[in-house]
Amino acid sequence: MKRKLIYKYLSCKDALKTIENNCVSLNKPSNYNDPFDSIIEFNNNEEKRSKDLLLEVNLLKEIAKILYDKKLNCNFFQKIFIRFTRIVYKVTLFFVDKTKLYYSNIFIRKLSKMIYNVYESSNMNEKLYEEQIEEQTWDQIREIRNMILVSCFSKKNNSILMWGHYGDKHTGVCVEFERPQQYFYDVSYNKKRVNFPLYRLTSHIAAYYLLNKEANISGEKILKIMQEPLLAKSIEWKYEKEVRFFLLYNKESKVEEINLFDMPTPITGIYLGCKISDENKEKIIELSKKKNIPVFQFIESSAKYELIAQKINC
Repeated sequence: MKRKLIYKYLSCKDALKTIENNCVSLNKPSNYNDPFDSIIEFNNNEEKRSKDLLLEVNLLKEIAKILYDKKLNCNFFQKIFIRFTRIVYKVTLFFVDKTKLYYSNIFIRKLSKMIYNVYESSNMNEKLYEEQIEEQTWDQIREIRNMILVSCFSKKNNSILMWGHYGDKHTGVCVEFERPQQYFYDVSYNKKRVNFPLYRLTSHIAAYYLLNKEANISGEKILKIMQEPLLAKSIEWKYEKEVRFFLLYNKESKVEEINLFDMPTPITGIYLGCKISDENKEKIIELSKKKNIPVFQFIESSAKYELIAQKINC
């Protein structure tokens, strides 16, 4: 079976650290050279549906107080209706707990509205809650972008542009890794921008809130939901053939303490830029000998605009 390989273009200084520790640096998307990178934008329709969903869940929470209020005065038929609604509510919670998702349910919503209109004993203020959603929930979701660290790789090691942009103007190094089987994702390239899947994320938040659990979804779950916009770039970047790894860190953490990620796979090759200095070349080769990693030198082709790798006998 053919090995899948990914490549990291680096300056010599960063390459020495990577080779020595088998680790790669992490960075915030906001620091990248693409102003559109990982931008979180909400589609107007998605935002309205998501807001309605959170308002619906808030209504359900208030209705639950009525359903289980032992002091509630009601006649025989109202009691039957309350008991029936209680069963429906329990079944809803059961499926929400199983899936950790809550999607808008017209039947539940109508039952809740009927009860709420008959027993106006709750203190729900829809307008106030709607303002809180806009001021807090959406801002918190947008803040997630500032809690993501990324490391970028490529599927190719001989890109003249990549060497120029990320390989210290061809004076640096390209480090080859076996591609890990999990959590490393291909970037897609598009002409149109990709919207943030707000409704999908809101359905998870709604489920946790409805289950009386802290709305604290795991970082892995958040990244899975957010994956599409984080892995979408303009078609103009297609030449990069990019692969990405994500890490979600706690807001209280110091980024400096977690800006390196230990790669789960070994370094399988080291490629030197065609303009690398003799001093840096010697340092890289010496360290590679200790690590028993093969080294290759890129040279310019005399016939084409391309780079050719030649193995160095260490």
